[in-house]
Amino acid sequence: MILDSKLEFSNKQVVSANALSDNVLNMFAGTTPNAKVDLGAGEPVWLVVQLATAAASGTGTLTVTLETADNAQMTGAKVVVSSGEVDVSALQPYQRLCALRLPLDAYRKYLAVRYTVDGSLTNGVVNAFMVKDAHVSHALAAGSAMV
Repeated sequence: MILDSKLEFSNKQVVSANALSDNVLNMFAGTTPNAKVDLGAGEPVWLVVQLATAAASGTGTLTVTLETADNAQMTGAKVVVSSGEVDVSALQPYQRLCALRLPLDAYRKYLAVRYTVDGSLTNGVVNAFMVKDAHVSHALAAGSAMV
């Protein structure tokens, strides 16, 4: 899996309450914008969200949504895809929370990831990015033994 920093929404972002990703992507930066952009045309594109730390704890759920809007503040945003509710108490170190294929859709100028916490979340540090290929491998903590 090759990561492009321009397609990164969150890089070790602390999420303990409802939040928008640190980065809001401008899909028309440096180009003359069309009315809409279709990210799902051609080869698939994936949204991957994973824990960036060894520990996350709490109660309740975390829902991750990819949203699109006409403004960088993401007001009036439309949900493109959702992870559904993820049980926070069941999170494992460096776990991938979701890998969601982006659908064929009429995307607006801006894209962001929204984290919705229902309950409590402690040490919730996440990475979120778009990639062409979503690997199914699992990251291990530094110094982990291979069995």
